[in-house]
Amino acid sequence: MSKVHELYFETPIRVSVEKLFEFHLDTKNLPKITPPDTKVEIVKLTLPMAKDNVIELDITKFFITQRWKISIKEFKPPYQITDLALKSPLAYFEHDHMFKKVDENNSILCDRVRFSLPLYPLSLIALPFVKYDMKKMLLLGDEAVGQGAIDAGITAGYGYPGTPSTEILEYLQ
Repeated sequence: MSKVHELYFETPIRVSVEKLFEFHLDTKNLPKITPPDTKVEIVKLTLPMAKDNVIELDITKFFITQRWKISIKEFKPPYQITDLALKSPLAYFEHDHMFKKVDENNSILCDRVRFSLPLYPLSLIALPFVKYDMKKMLLLGDEAVGQGAIDAGITAGYGYPGTPSTEILEYLQ
């Protein structure tokens, strides 16, 4: 059986939890949170978003397109969206987008990704590359959150060096 790996990031953001949730819910923001070397095309999407909705995506990387089929496992506005891959190149993939309210104007964006590689244990050689790519995608999302914060009228930002919030602050400068 393949081992489940986990990545987790927390990023404080000076915007209401409702606006942060809305930004992530808006499919127009998908290109903003996708790395430049990856193309994501929505093939099938049922709106409004709800638990058990199924989304189909074509994801192209290195000139190879793969169809992902994702189910919305949890949908708790404005605090959580969890997607579970029903079909993907991974043996298992689950992504929690959690939005924690600090106060009326401050939130914490939490991303947790759990995944397993296919063809275990042979695929362990690819694990560092897969983790690097997933981290890059999650951190690029910080830039999108930065732009969303600007669009929402943010007037100040703060963070601690060396944490995921660093990328947001660098984007805001």
